[in-house]
Amino acid sequence: PQITHCPEDILDRFICTDLDSILNNPASLDATSKFYTGIPEVEDNCTGTIIDFQDRLVSGDACAGSAIQTIRRVFIVADQFGNTNTCEQIIAFNRPSEVFFPADTIVRVDCNNPALPTNQEGNLAPSVTGAPYVINGFGEAINLVDHRICGYLLIYNDQNSVICPAKNGLLRTWRLFDECAGMVTNTRTQYIQYGDFDAPIVSCPALDLDRNGQIDPVLIYSTSPFDCLANISIPMPEVEECSAFTIETRVY
Repeated sequence: PQITHCPEDILDRFICTDLDSILNNPASLDATSKFYTGIPEVEDNCTGTIIDFQDRLVSGDACAGSAIQTIRRVFIVADQFGNTNTCEQIIAFNRPSEVFFPADTIVRVDCNNPALPTNQEGNLAPSVTGAPYVINGFGEAINLVDHRICGYLLIYNDQNSVICPAKNGLLRTWRLFDECAGMVTNTRTQYIQYGDFDAPIVSCPALDLDRNGQIDPVLIYSTSPFDCLANISIPMPEVEECSAFTIETRVY
């Protein structure tokens, strides 16, 4: 069989975390798979052409500017009579070219929101507030928190502040340590507000003072026949609220 075109080398698409998804993975030859990296184009007078491959992994020095790992993929094309031909494709796995940091955010904590994950210091976890990430070769975000990825290590610390009893502020400082440079190469701050940001839901008292079996749209109380005054207990409204609240009654 004649190989008319070998798949193009892939030198700048993948990062180091993608290696296990491609190495020795038959799905990388399936055009319908997200792991697809190409197959040879073949001409043969006979039917039943079979395409197989063998991967050899070569390590590099990312800190010297080369790929961290490289797959040298040899395609073996065979026909039914045992005739074969080969070609080679190179697939490189590099350090990410960019790290993306989370934006400032507001996290709502209300009656319907269960207890949110926290870190060891008791602050909201990055899984809730957002975390720095890189994009892999499949367009997916890879979280950097608690991982050493491609020679990068991420660390952060928090400063808390109280805005009001039901709201808090968190200033989170992210530091990206580059193991190749041996130093922190990027520092970003993220401001996080969390707490109860929703106003209470208040409903007027549902009472039937005239006892006609229906809720009174207006509450009417009888007065004394001599001085047109009445002593009444102001009914409390129905309140849906998680945080502590007060009720102020004004009489006009």
